[in-house]
Amino acid sequence: MDEMRFIGECIIPVRWGDLDTYSHVNNSRFFEYMTESRAQVLSHLIKPSGDLQFVLAFTQCSFKKPILYPGNVLIKHFISQIGYTSFTVVHHIMSEDGSVLYAEADGKLVCFDPIKEKPVELPVHLREKLTTG
Repeated sequence: MDEMRFIGECIIPVRWGDLDTYSHVNNSRFFEYMTESRAQVLSHLIKPSGDLQFVLAFTQCSFKKPILYPGNVLIKHFISQIGYTSFTVVHHIMSEDGSVLYAEADGKLVCFDPIKEKPVELPVHLREKLTTG
């Protein structure tokens, strides 16, 4: 899959406690925003069970502009790559109206068997949802 496919978006409120000493959102909070919004957006696609889970194997973030308080951020999610055991979600962290891009990030989720403690093939039904919706 060479192009990104939009899978959803989420609004996350900026909390006063997210700020650092420079009065903007601490960079570590960007990752919390991504985790929360990714869980909300993917909840209709992924139903973790006792024998199948998804773990974040890799993540990175390119910070573009500081986020200020008060307000909300809009996080748009895209699928960029689908592998045998994993897929990559791209996050665009933006102002609520979409006019300012605060960060671009991605995270690689791996399908994981917690009993065997190893990656396993993505289920066919999930692969279909990720590629076609």
